[in-house]
Amino acid sequence: MLEVALKVQESISWYISTHLDTIDKGDQLSVQDWAQLRTIHGFLEIFKLATLKLEGGYVTLDRVLYIMDLLKLHYSKSLV
Repeated sequence: MLEVALKVQESISWYISTHLDTIDKGDQLSVQDWAQLRTIHGFLEIFKLATLKLEGGYVTLDRVLYIMDLLKLHYSKSLV
């Protein structure tokens, strides 16, 4: 859903700008909000890829542990 929202950011921004009178101020997305959403999307993308790599009936424990190590490293790097 986040990926789709980022793809149609211009349309969402247009909709918000044309309906300012009916949309609460707290629900309007600022430039900073969009930047934060892009950052969140980038962080979550590796979890999506990991999920796709581990789906199916032929996943082995060593593959799961390897992917978990990659996710842990990704998470640790993002805390800095």
